[in-house]
Amino acid sequence: MCGFCGLTWRRPGALSSDLAETLSSRLGHRGPDDRGFLFLSGDGVTVNRSAAPPGELQAAFIHRRLSILDLTEAGGQPMSTPDGRYHLAFNGEIYNYIELREELIQEGVQGFRSRSDTEVLLLAFERWGLMALERFVGMFALAVLDTSRRKVVLARDFAGIKPLYYASWSEGLAFASEIQPLLELPGVGRSGNAQRLYDYLHLAVTDHGGETFYSDIHQVPAGHYLEIDLDAFSAPSPVRYATVEPETGQPLTFAQAAEELRERFLHSLRWHMRSDVPVGAALSGGIDSSAVVCGIRRLYPEAEIHAFSFVADDPALSEERWIDLAGAAAGARVHKVSP
Repeated sequence: MCGFCGLTWRRPGALSSDLAETLSSRLGHRGPDDRGFLFLSGDGVTVNRSAAPPGELQAAFIHRRLSILDLTEAGGQPMSTPDGRYHLAFNGEIYNYIELREELIQEGVQGFRSRSDTEVLLLAFERWGLMALERFVGMFALAVLDTSRRKVVLARDFAGIKPLYYASWSEGLAFASEIQPLLELPGVGRSGNAQRLYDYLHLAVTDHGGETFYSDIHQVPAGHYLEIDLDAFSAPSPVRYATVEPETGQPLTFAQAAEELRERFLHSLRWHMRSDVPVGAALSGGIDSSAVVCGIRRLYPEAEIHAFSFVADDPALSEERWIDLAGAAAGARVHKVSP
């Protein structure tokens, strides 16, 4: 879980160091390991760790990092291509980054400077443009600045796992991994969205479509991207890049279907376990989380597995019995939380 926010202006605008620090701090809990700033002005792009922007800005990215892959400075963000054309702020993880890296190398892409999925994402975007979005297997929200086309692309993963909010006002447009940083901007209103509030109170629906609880704040829908033109600054409209296409094939027996599901499930687990830091799992005792923990044990017989479980204090609601059974079956070290 990383966090980022960004701003673009209709006219060159000023961003004070204090406001840049405030926006960064609002995202600090999402990325405690590192921070970075990108500023686009008439003099070009500046990327550093300082929140001291030049006076007349056209765009700014602010990033907070939680280091998962390539813990070195080479994996830091915002990240830029060697020629300085593309710049990326990214939250999430691309699970098939190793396969994509090999594909890029086979197509002649050279000069990898890190072992991070961030660099693979950036160079894939440089190579394939918006078509790269369809190649990513993972969870992500991203912002890519193309200084040649003078556009910023915002995109959200196929399932909408990673959040991405945006708001426009008379002076510009801003986007962020959470709503709170956007509320720090003087041009963003706080009026409520009555329909969305009703949907939540009546139907318990909180995250669908492009609206939020705030009338002035929208979200990029799952599987969509939008482009911001730094010159024309037309109101962006999200564009769908991902759709669900049902597979067709030969009918399977129950045993064949079970084996196919098992192989796909374990394949997904292998990708999710790619990490340069210890990986844990939530364990509720239900079928899905128990399958994840036991699947990890099947794939990695010698691994030290840490599982984390909520245990209700009401015996009628507690699933501790099933947590203990699954944890013991997987040989996992279970950490229980009882608020």
